Amino acid sequence: MLPKLRVTPRGSNEFNNRALQAVIEFWRQNLGIENVEFQQDPNSFGDDYDKINLSRDDVVIRFPDAATYMWAAGHSAGPVPSSSMLNGYKNEALEAAIDEALTLPPDDPRRCELALEAQDHYEGDYVIMHFGKPLRSANAREHVKEYYSGPDVSVIEPWKIYIERM
Repeated sequence: MLPKLRVTPRGSNEFNNRALQAVIEFWRQNLGIENVEFQQDPNSFGDDYDKINLSRDDVVIRFPDAATYMWAAGHSAGPVPSSSMLNGYKNEALEAAIDEALTLPPDDPRRCELALEAQDHYEGDYVIMHFGKPLRSANAREHVKEYYSGPDVSVIEPWKIYIERM
């Protein structure tokens, strides 16, 4: 029998809550897993906070830059591994790939290849699975050129941005 699984959407967002409840129901119906504790607020777990098994969190970047995403999600200096979420996770091979990828311009194919290599290392450790959706209101439109955002959603080299058409 599995130990209790602790899950949290980290807030009261209706869609995050329903998605997580659907996952729990899938576990119950298809895997027979019924020992699940659901709390909207992760602090509600009290002393068991460090035992959370599934949590919705934000790696605080926007798509499509895979290298920046993997830095935020998997590099020990990133916000997720350095927080209580992953308690100091570190993988040397992942970090080498990301460190090299971040030295390359966003349009260099090698940057994406290295990010995928880092992702393989991350998933190989079975650490945590991140998923997301682009937020149209937060992303530049296709006619805005040379727009790149960093791990904190700040704009990288804003002086290079230009608008191709009005």
